[in-house]
Amino acid sequence: MKRKILTVLLATIAYTTLVGCGSSQEPATASYEETGPAAYADEAEEEPAISTEPATSVGLEDVTGENDDFGRPPEDECVAWEEDDGIEEEVVVAETGEIEGIIVLTMYPSHSQLCVVVDTVNPNNGSVQNILSTQITPVIATNEYGYVIFPENPRFGNLQDLFTPDFSKIAVTRVATSNQSMHAGWMDKDGNFFDVTAAVGEAEASDFEDPARYQAIGFTDDGATFVYKQVDNYSNYAFETLGYYAVSVDNMAAGASWEISPSDIYLHDDDSWRWLKDYRFSDKVDETHFYADNGNSNNNSCVLIDTESQTMSEFIPGETRNNWGVVASPDSQQVAFISRPKSGQLNSVELYTMRLDDCTTNHVLDINSPIRGEYDGVDIFCAVLDWR
Repeated sequence: MKRKILTVLLATIAYTTLVGCGSSQEPATASYEETGPAAYADEAEEEPAISTEPATSVGLEDVTGENDDFGRPPEDECVAWEEDDGIEEEVVVAETGEIEGIIVLTMYPSHSQLCVVVDTVNPNNGSVQNILSTQITPVIATNEYGYVIFPENPRFGNLQDLFTPDFSKIAVTRVATSNQSMHAGWMDKDGNFFDVTAAVGEAEASDFEDPARYQAIGFTDDGATFVYKQVDNYSNYAFETLGYYAVSVDNMAAGASWEISPSDIYLHDDDSWRWLKDYRFSDKVDETHFYADNGNSNNNSCVLIDTESQTMSEFIPGETRNNWGVVASPDSQQVAFISRPKSGQLNSVELYTMRLDDCTTNHVLDINSPIRGEYDGVDIFCAVLDWR
């Protein structure tokens, strides 16, 4: 199946030189149209069904918040969530070394590098702690190798599966400038690349063999399994996927990988998932329910997907804001997401939480961009990765 390579930073940074990677307490970002699920629109035949039936979940802890930007919706606009009398205490960012809080990813170009910043945000007071701040060298003619993150590869639209749970590894694809070979692998926090393609015996053996072309997808099984795909030659802004593969992170030996079906891990490249159309998963609720973003910039919405009934339920109220990157709280009683007004500044977005029983929203943090002005495609990517 042909998959369109999109003009977003994650790919085009490989051939572009832009402007200061730094770690700040407030990560960088841009507008929703440039950073949200619109970047992942795929073609499909049918519209998914939008369910008018209420979704169900457990109750929700009480968080005092603001609702002015979203307004009070009609009762039927809020998904009806089951109440739970067992209200838990507020989540606090841990001081024990464990990663807790709302985890936000920001990626942006700076000084010919792709800056990758991961922060955890306290949902109660908006305080920020940095988890990861690193740089990835793009493909530049003067370098022997460069590294690319293909935005359509990860299973989840917010790119959460690019990382291992401890954020010690980032799935990347290494591209050789001489012959455009592509090797799938990961980079550690210090910038060291581990070549999975070579380790499992799938790299070209000599300069006289056709270049190997494998692209990294990400990690599954809590970081224990690495997933990648083989593609054909780049042509007409598209690669054709020839197969999907997985290998145990603890067994990187020749012949250790195995082929997997696209539908097995929701890679959106199989007929059984075509009903999803423009939607990209952002968080898994359970075996049959996912949160997802709409990739159509003209119809920006976040939905709860029921894969069994193949229906969707919209649950964030209001028509004046673009929202994306929805993830569930640890108790599944709230969600966190990135939001911005449909009209206004393009260089700032906001982090919100929302109660699922009554749609009460709480503004947590403003996220400002270090790069101002209009963008050609996507220059900055911002999304919520997780809530722990």
